[in-house]
Amino acid sequence: MTDNARFAHNDMYVSFFVILSVLGMLRYRLSGNRLWLYAAFFAVGLTASSKYNGASLLLAVLVVYILDWKVLKSAGVLRNLETLAIGGILVVLGYGLGTPKSLLWMAFYLKRAIPAIQHHAIYGIQPDSLIGLFGQWALWVRLLGVPVALLFLAAFVWQLVRLVQFYTGKLAGERSQMELRLVLLVSILALDLPIMISYNYQSRFFLPMIPLLAILSALFASDLVSVFARSRNLWMPRVIVGVVVAILVVTFPRVISVALLFKNDARIASSRFVQSVPAGTSIEYTLYPPSLPEDHFKSTLLYPIFFKKYPEQVEPTSRFYQYNTGQAGLDQRQTDYFVVDSFTYGRFEDPFICASNQVECDFFERLLAGETNYKLMADFAYHLPWYLPQLKFAFLNPEIRVYARQP
Repeated sequence: MTDNARFAHNDMYVSFFVILSVLGMLRYRLSGNRLWLYAAFFAVGLTASSKYNGASLLLAVLVVYILDWKVLKSAGVLRNLETLAIGGILVVLGYGLGTPKSLLWMAFYLKRAIPAIQHHAIYGIQPDSLIGLFGQWALWVRLLGVPVALLFLAAFVWQLVRLVQFYTGKLAGERSQMELRLVLLVSILALDLPIMISYNYQSRFFLPMIPLLAILSALFASDLVSVFARSRNLWMPRVIVGVVVAILVVTFPRVISVALLFKNDARIASSRFVQSVPAGTSIEYTLYPPSLPEDHFKSTLLYPIFFKKYPEQVEPTSRFYQYNTGQAGLDQRQTDYFVVDSFTYGRFEDPFICASNQVECDFFERLLAGETNYKLMADFAYHLPWYLPQLKFAFLNPEIRVYARQP
């Protein structure tokens, strides 16, 4: 994949550091060793460095620390303040390690980071947008499929109820198992908090929570088997195992669909085609392009189109070209070949986006209809077999169209 369409973006790094932080929190709850707590703080800094949303995991670490009330009470105020101060320093150091410029050039970094953080929650907001507290559920179902989404929800509620029963003395259980549930639940809630209060949530944002929910689901299935086994009900454990197997069987075609989409992504075939375009020419491409051969073209340019992420955002400027000029800009630059992807021009199917960028919306409408001086050379698209789930992702397998300028 090219830089503009890499899978999961920085959310993969967030997932890794989240797991490290969860491990530190769990080990601290089981051993009481503050070094594990400090490791969790440091991992939070690395998480936030990978993505601003990761800073919310700090709430989980603080909750895990504060809930250990007996230790806090016996340690005294000064010892607790010392622990929190060291933890805060480690968060900053972790962030600085992942983003050195935040410490070495603060003025430059903060000038850009603060506005980005302030507007992150309203990126892409529209009049009919739902805040994440209500809007994320449909996205969960679309991301995971109905069976897995229901399994995750049931596992979360089950573990939450059991945790409350355990700490109120109504349920007996191994402390280590309950501590694991506590850390997982608190971490999931902390990671979901920025999504709940945001209008900007995409499927990849949920990636760091999926490993944690998978562990909760495994514990949920294990709990159910144990509960029915103790009740001497011989057939219910078999039913539970059968349900789990059925979920795996039903959802496996989704895995096949994803694998096929990666294997047959239209950018692969279009990359080979672009290599056959005459050398020494100029080419422009939209936001999710195929791979372009190095030193093949006289000039390559990311087509200067700009979509506002929030209403008051200012359009960028360049001394080499103007943004959002449509065909007039292509004609002025005398671009020989133009490669477009459906992820870019598909945005204009939304009337709100079209109205906010009318020049480009009209241009792409005419381009797709064949009403410009750029004529279609080749069209690349891959469609899944009809018998597999018809999945679509915002980062995978766009349709690619290659156009050539006509005299």
